[in-house]
Parts: sequence; structure tokens; C-alpha cells
Amino acid sequence: GLQFGVGDTLTFSCFPGYRLEGTARITCLGGRRRLWSSPLPRCVAECGNSVTGTQGTLLSPNFPVNYNNNHECIYSIQTQPGKGIQLKARAFELSEGDVLKVYDGNNNSARLLGVFSHSEMMGVTLNSTSSSLWLDFITDAENTSKGFELQFSSFELIKCEDPGTP
Repeated sequence: GLQFGVGDTLTFSCFPGYRLEGTARITCLGGRRRLWSSPLPRCVAECGNSVTGTQGTLLSPNFPVNYNNNHECIYSIQTQPGKGIQLKARAFELSEGDVLKVYDGNNNSARLLGVFSHSEMMGVTLNSTSSSLWLDFITDAENTSKGFELQFSSFELIKCEDPGTP
């Protein structure tokens, strides 16, 4: 493998949707055992996430490794006022009895855009009518699968014209 000298530093980052667990920057301390200043960090896909922005990625827990049984993971997406959110699946593979519910708003009392299982979300494009989406991923006690990688992007919401005076 590669050779590093005393004082060399390495900086780590994760792909979108993953959280860096541990130290992002480690330094070669040298000495006879050639130690690093910290253990190697990990990139983790967690159960649930709250994201803000114009584009991004949402991952099921452990993706691309199987998610766990008996979980409920809440994901919320928020973009700028006046913009909507478009959601597409790059990967979607759920076991029987596991579902992803997508709501058009900032909680689960908003309008339901869809309930997806198996590979049902592949090839589907969902568009919100507001600047938020709420996703509820529920897994049962049996079997697990790879889960999902979802991508979102914002778009300009079309305004209604003035209807005039009756």
C-alpha cells in the first residue's frame, strides 16, 4: 500500500447521505509502531434524517447493506419557500411488509403522495406542492432488504393567476 511519513495528514469525507463518524483528519505520529492520531472514521447511513437544501440524497439505514427489522425512520426535506421538491429513487428494494410513505408537507398529517414497497418506487417521480416532504420508513419483524437511495431536487412552484373579481 501507500507509505506515509511522520506528520502527514489524511482528510476523510463521505458521499452524500452518509454521516462521518469519528475524526475527519488524522495525522501520522510515527514512532516504531507507526501510529495514527485517531482510529479510521466510518461513513454511516442512519435511521432517519432531516435535510435542508436544493438537492441531496436520502439513504435507508446501513445502505447498501440491509436495513434492520422493527424500525421506524422519519426523514424530512425542506427547501426554500416558493419551491417544490422532486423525489426519485436511484435504488429501491424493500422486503414484504416494509413500506415507505411519502407525505406532501412537514408531517404525517399532510396529503399522502404514495406508499411504496418492494421495488415500486423505481421509475416514479414525486413532486411536492410545498417546500417540504415528510417520509416515514417502517420495517416489520421479518426479513430485510437493501433499502433505498433517494435523490431530491427543488423546482420553482407555479403560482396561480389572479382569478379576478366575481
